[in-house]
Amino acid sequence: MIKILVAEDDELVRDYVIRALKGHVVVTAWNGAAAVEYFRKYGADLVLLDHDMPVMNGDEACREIRKLSADVPIFSISGRDDIREEVFKEVGFNGQLRKPFELGKLRALAEE
Repeated sequence: MIKILVAEDDELVRDYVIRALKGHVVVTAWNGAAAVEYFRKYGADLVLLDHDMPVMNGDEACREIRKLSADVPIFSISGRDDIREEVFKEVGFNGQLRKPFELGKLRALAEE
């Protein structure tokens, strides 16, 4: 069982992720700033960041979390298909899950 930090401003997506990752500790944040603050205080084994959030977007949150940990796996969860994978890597993400994502792919991240 691992601790997964999920920053997502859409309540339905958050609930979907929580159900999909049943059996793991899933902590949620409403925006990137809250996710960074949580990570700073408590850490996490895996971080999933929505790309487009209020207050602080996923890219900004990823950069801030990378300042705290170079090793934690961070994945973007985004419905946008106009961003190339290389851009996510430059920001500091390990990869991207495109919405709507398959449960199997989401669970596989937690098992890696």
